[in-house]
Amino acid sequence: MNDKLFITTFTDPMMGLSYESMPTFRKLETHFGDKIVFNTKMAGLVKNVYDLVDYNDLKLYGKKVALNKYKAKLAEIYLQEERIAHLPIIMNNFRLFDEEHTSSLPLNRPIRLLNY
Repeated sequence: MNDKLFITTFTDPMMGLSYESMPTFRKLETHFGDKIVFNTKMAGLVKNVYDLVDYNDLKLYGKKVALNKYKAKLAEIYLQEERIAHLPIIMNNFRLFDEEHTSSLPLNRPIRLLNY
């Protein structure tokens, strides 16, 4: 009989809640040890970042400006999540999207959830 608990997290590199849940997962891992198996399934939260930028910025100023303005807003959101999770989110040299990389899908590489 298998007495292990399997926890699967569906996530994306763009999902702030993934980072916010880490302290809880760490507590579970510490308390239950090898009785829990963590799995991560990656999703595609952002298929095309241009679906999320301000349409007026895109129309008036073009892709680069619209994308830079969106990334600035996104950085503000992540910094607010940092206060919620009490985990550092470093926004220096923020290179999540650019004009050639418009999706979070390439970022979805298999990782062990609690492997820092």
